[in-house]
Amino acid sequence: MKYGLLLIFALVIGMLNTQAQGKVWRIIHLDSFPNTAYTSRYGDFRNILIQGVINKEIKAYKRTGNFADFSHPFTVKELLVRLHQYEAMVQDLVDIRSEDFHTIELQETYDFISVNKPEQQRYQIKSLALFTSNPEWQYLTLMFRYEEVKKYLENAYKCSKKIKSHSFFVACWQSPSNPALQMSITQALERRLFDSRITESRYLSDQLLAQVKASNNPIQPSNHHLIFHPDFFQESDHLFHTKISYHIDLKHLSNAALFQEGQGLIKSIIEGVHKRKITPYFFSEPWNKVVTKPMEPGYYDDYYAYGGFLGMLCYYDDLVQDSLNVPLYDITRVTIQGWLKVDKHKKTTQFRPTRLTLWLPEKTISSLPWPLFWAQFDFKALEKYWRSNAKQMGYWRNKQIAGGLKEIGQLNFADIINEGNFKGEVDWFLNRRDENLKLIWKRFLKRTGLSKTEFPLSKAREYVQVHLDNLMKGDSTATKE
Repeated sequence: MKYGLLLIFALVIGMLNTQAQGKVWRIIHLDSFPNTAYTSRYGDFRNILIQGVINKEIKAYKRTGNFADFSHPFTVKELLVRLHQYEAMVQDLVDIRSEDFHTIELQETYDFISVNKPEQQRYQIKSLALFTSNPEWQYLTLMFRYEEVKKYLENAYKCSKKIKSHSFFVACWQSPSNPALQMSITQALERRLFDSRITESRYLSDQLLAQVKASNNPIQPSNHHLIFHPDFFQESDHLFHTKISYHIDLKHLSNAALFQEGQGLIKSIIEGVHKRKITPYFFSEPWNKVVTKPMEPGYYDDYYAYGGFLGMLCYYDDLVQDSLNVPLYDITRVTIQGWLKVDKHKKTTQFRPTRLTLWLPEKTISSLPWPLFWAQFDFKALEKYWRSNAKQMGYWRNKQIAGGLKEIGQLNFADIINEGNFKGEVDWFLNRRDENLKLIWKRFLKRTGLSKTEFPLSKAREYVQVHLDNLMKGDSTATKE
């Protein structure tokens, strides 16, 4: 009898607790601001979750429509099959990528009895689901137990902080208003740092539902220009580093030592490739290592079935109806990418190049827009080549524009680039989307409603430099500890 009464009492308490909690279905669109703070080109939480399921470290479930229903788990085999879907546009099977899951659905309870609790503490997330935006793939929804993925993602986030080789924290949320603020994905979700829409609710009166919807107050950018703030790693309390890429116009007066009417840096690289002293590589994204697929030094590359390094210099001229080589003095675009170290105590910056990219003018292939990629090089290999061969030394033809450089004949191309003695413009910096500056600038114009004349691309470059200068002065803080 005693145990029977206890059982009845427990059931009654359970029913009262259920009635004291509302149920909310909430969607978060990851492609819209400010929810883009949850996504990243590298270490994105969606990819971490999918790989976790494939590696049998966590489980994914099929969404049934019932609240927090985990009765239909995916098998790894079934998931791998479903990650290949038919695309009507291409009339073929395509691979579903982690970034194709554009939407999160949270199923959560809402405590409307404990009125003294802060609003964000009255929610308890029960499940997290990933949706694709393609209506043909709507049944491809991956649902997870929130407590399980919370532990899994937070562990991935903590581990990534210990690995210096990571470009970013894994499964990390980056504040759009404070470059110094980063936290795990799950911590940001629980702090309600998102913009969302409620699609379904239960056990909530109209008044309570209106109150819940009104409580959606995501973090907003205090300064729209922070979109031009490079992401930073912190080595110590005063040393920070970021990755940055400069576009160099060799015809600019300040770059005369590198250009030399085509007989300087460009000619030395061509000779180095021809003598097999240095290796050219095909294009790789700024995040990736430069050493991907080596390019054949000659006129033809069997692997890619078109021109090798020297072959890329050939183009067909309609006027003379023959193949010609691009004149070296027409090759004037170079990009140099590397790490920029900032010392707040010394108030100095140091640039350490990692790769050099050559571009060809438009007329090499008339159907493609300028510039046309030519080849990439590992800067360490270039530096070794230039320092081992005195004949490859760069020099100034006009002493009057040498500025503070060393004496003529004592400074080769490696010294010029390492010491930053060139005129360049920022065209890429370390950012979560891995976008070049032009794409970021276009997003900024769309968000602010400004025109290209009101806010030209040159202004965006100025803001990047302002943020770098502020960091050096101690007015900004790094984003990675």
